[in-house]
Amino acid sequence: PDNVHIAADGEAVRILGAWIGNGVEQVAVWAPALKKIRDFLKRWGKCHPSMGGKRSIIQMGPGGISQYLTLVQGMPPQVEKEIHTLIRTFMWDGRTPVPISMDAMCRPIEEGGL
Repeated sequence: PDNVHIAADGEAVRILGAWIGNGVEQVAVWAPALKKIRDFLKRWGKCHPSMGGKRSIIQMGPGGISQYLTLVQGMPPQVEKEIHTLIRTFMWDGRTPVPISMDAMCRPIEEGGL
């Protein structure tokens, strides 16, 4: 029938939020989510939030945006590295070297983390 489309190799088809297909490049599937995270952090960065505010923003932004797609799609290592870089840049306003490592920041509050 004319209304049936058979996806070619390498063509992603979205089903219930997951992008599936034979030979689909997983990093490309994440491109819209990464753009959304970048835009989200850029918007919130204009408000000059405190460290505690940044923690909340990161939880609801990069954490929330990536959570479902990670569950249904998995997250390639390159994407994980990119999200960590975006978070680190947002937390420290692009300053390098950063005063506190990501490992120290991600510890529970009781252990000195954020």
